[in-house]
Amino acid sequence: MRQGTAPRLADRMWGAMRPVALGAVFGVSLLGCGGDGGGDDNPPEPSSAAGTCRGVLSAEAATALDFLAGTKSFSAGDTENTPGLPKVAAELSDDYERLGGSANPDLVPACWIRRSGGAVAAEIEFGMATEQAVVSTSKVPNLVHYDAGRGAFANSKFTYLYFDCVGPKMAGSSDGDPAVVFGKLHNRVQPGEEDEPKGGPGPIREANLTVLHSVAYKLAEELDCRDDGGLTEKVTLNTGS
Repeated sequence: MRQGTAPRLADRMWGAMRPVALGAVFGVSLLGCGGDGGGDDNPPEPSSAAGTCRGVLSAEAATALDFLAGTKSFSAGDTENTPGLPKVAAELSDDYERLGGSANPDLVPACWIRRSGGAVAAEIEFGMATEQAVVSTSKVPNLVHYDAGRGAFANSKFTYLYFDCVGPKMAGSSDGDPAVVFGKLHNRVQPGEEDEPKGGPGPIREANLTVLHSVAYKLAEELDCRDDGGLTEKVTLNTGS
């Protein structure tokens, strides 16, 4: 389900944030949806935000997506890049076991959100990270830190969310050494577009996080992470230190 030539962190983020030696700092690539998350290869064509990502978005996240995309009309994402959360969870579980808990620079596409007409409004991907990656992300310029999971970091274009996962689907994980799952949302709406969201960077950041958090919460459930990985059903938008 993953793309064969997924770029690494420095390639994908350099143009957006220009951090110094970013590729060397991070231990994983920051590349970065499913109703019941089912594996149906022919999901119904949605007509609203609630129907995107195979229906996993909360009502709050669907409203946030309407705002981000500047529309209430969406098309189905291609099945390769919106495979359903059971398939995403299975790939992450396999990666964690195969790599012995190490980070994986190749992220798994979870949901490509398309506006009617086919233009991609947002991409959501997940992968396995490390505790050091969370620390490194917190030092990236122009990212606002939010208290969600192990940490969430956002600007108007990119949002990153980390959460711990301890459970049978992450073989070998423990309270002392949890698996660290990493999610990324790339807001593809370009400045100056007619549908560009209005309201400034703060509301856009929060809407980005609301959408990503909603999918991450459902993924934590699918992975059987203890305490849902520290995520809550409703996102809280408290900024961290």
